[in-house]
Amino acid sequence: MLSNAEIYQAIQVMRREYPDAGTTLTADTHFHFLLAVILSAQSTDQSVNQLTPALF
Repeated sequence: MLSNAEIYQAIQVMRREYPDAGTTLTADTHFHFLLAVILSAQSTDQSVNQLTPALF
């Protein structure tokens, strides 16, 4: 498992390398976003965005 310092360093590298990174998922709360991320691991973001309005 990574230490807190290693996690922080990895996040800083990702922010530097991908400054404009974002998501195409849509959600109205942090919890809904978490659920959308979990669903998107098994499907495309587009299909998750079509499903989540009915789910939430």
